[in-house]
Amino acid sequence: MSTARKLLFRKFYSCPESYRQFVWLNYRTTIHLRRVHCPSSLSGRHALKLKIDGSNHAEKLPKKNESQKAATGSPIADIPEDPFNFAALDEAILKTRTRLQHDLANLRGGGRMDPKVVESILVKLDKAGNQRTKLGDIATVVPKGGRSMMLIAGDQTDLKAISSALMSSSLELNPQPSPSRNPLELQIPIPPPTQESRLEAQKEASKLGEQAARGIRNARQVCKQRLKQMQQAKLARGDDIRRAEKKMEIIVEKGVVEAKGLVDAARKAAMG
Repeated sequence: MSTARKLLFRKFYSCPESYRQFVWLNYRTTIHLRRVHCPSSLSGRHALKLKIDGSNHAEKLPKKNESQKAATGSPIADIPEDPFNFAALDEAILKTRTRLQHDLANLRGGGRMDPKVVESILVKLDKAGNQRTKLGDIATVVPKGGRSMMLIAGDQTDLKAISSALMSSSLELNPQPSPSRNPLELQIPIPPPTQESRLEAQKEASKLGEQAARGIRNARQVCKQRLKQMQQAKLARGDDIRRAEKKMEIIVEKGVVEAKGLVDAARKAAMG
């Protein structure tokens, strides 16, 4: 046996016994040994890879992503590998809170009214069609002071349709000609709130709060499912998954408390 062959066999027998058994199980007729890097489990030593008649008969191990996909039944690429990545959860809670703030601002309470609420009223400009346009796209509403607002239209021909939309809206507004006799302006007195309207505003605020809480719970469920998939696919340790779930609950609880605070403030404002 040549010196080079002896050196190769010497290195072969210096590998762990389990690896040598794996090599000999694949023994056929002609052995060609070449030097390759051992897996990380071999503590940095060099191993010998068996080649038989120019082809590798060693069984190919499944790729990591393929084995994980088979375990979970869904593409692993869709699962973030960091269990502490709560970007999607934070974004969902932020969207829910922003929507809640917008809807609560549209509630009428305590005799005060946001001009944006009036500008969100839909106006039917064409009697023959069903197309409606937001009032804010054809006019501007500004607070005048006291209990009134001033509407400034871009086109005088739209004033009739605007007046009809204001009177038929749920806000029960009654626009009047401007004291300055400007043909493009309308004065909008704000009617005083009644006990019935205050209670209705409180009821609507509570309903909006329930919708926000439902949205936050849905975001929590999505995040919890992601952590479960990571655990099944063994993308993270069990201790990390448990810590991530605790942190998830903290984030969700904070979102729920903030939403409740917005609802309580709106209910208080509704009573003036």
